[in-house]
Amino acid sequence: MTNYHDAERIRQRMALLRGRIDRDVGRWTADAGRWFEWRHYVENYPVATLSAAALAAYWLMPHRHRPQAVTLDPSTIEELVRRGGIHVDAAPAPRVPQQSWADAGVSLLGSMLIRGAVAYLGQYAGREVGEEVAEAQEVGLR
Repeated sequence: MTNYHDAERIRQRMALLRGRIDRDVGRWTADAGRWFEWRHYVENYPVATLSAAALAAYWLMPHRHRPQAVTLDPSTIEELVRRGGIHVDAAPAPRVPQQSWADAGVSLLGSMLIRGAVAYLGQYAGREVGEEVAEAQEVGLR
C-alpha cells in the first residue's frame, strides 16, 4: 500500500507543478509584452519616464567646448611673437570645475531612479520566491 500512496503523492505533485508552470509561463508572457511596450512605462511611471527622457537629453546634448590651454617652450613663443605679433599674457589660474544645479539635479534623479528600480526588483523577487515557498509547503516539499 505504501508504494501506491507514494505514487499517488508523486502524481499530485507533478500535476501541481504542471499547473504552476503553465500559469507562470502565461504570466511571464504577458509581462514580457509589457516590458517592451514604451506606452506602459509612460502611463504607469510618468515621473520616472520624464526624468529618464531629461537625463537622456542632457547626455545627448552637445556641450560647449572650452579652448585648451597650450604650453609652449620659450623659443617657440619668441618665434611666434616675431612672426605674427602675438600678444602673450601670463598663464591664468586653472579653473576648478564646479557642479551646476542641473548636474546636481540629474545626479539626484539618477540615484533615485536606480534606488527605486532596485527596491522594485527586490519586492518582485521576494513575492515570486514567497509564492514558490508557499506552493511547495502546500504539496509537502521542504
